[in-house]
Amino acid sequence: MQRGNTLNIVLTHATPGYFVHMRGSSPFVEYDGMYWAVTHNVLYSKPRNYFHTLVALDKNSLKPAKMSLPFVFRENGIEYCLSLVMKDGYATFVFSIKDSNPGVISVPIKEFTFIDLL
Repeated sequence: MQRGNTLNIVLTHATPGYFVHMRGSSPFVEYDGMYWAVTHNVLYSKPRNYFHTLVALDKNSLKPAKMSLPFVFRENGIEYCLSLVMKDGYATFVFSIKDSNPGVISVPIKEFTFIDLL
């Protein structure tokens, strides 16, 4: 919560150490009683490689509840996720390759492997 020029943190949770490597991508969406978002990790090689992860927060506590194993949308390289829609058992991603070559892909959620965090 921000008042004036002061940021007041009102809630914190311990998170797995792996989360320190996550960068933002999509806004959170509500699905199946949780809040979901896509994050990415960067492997600073030449060229860089981005690996994405679905992260779910418990709707009531906002604690991280589960995360998927890393994945790519099209190929190893620089990929950005612009948005996420989760509906009827599918995750739909709008993404781009190197800030161009946009794409949309829908994947059955059951195809992801998840790690429980709670």
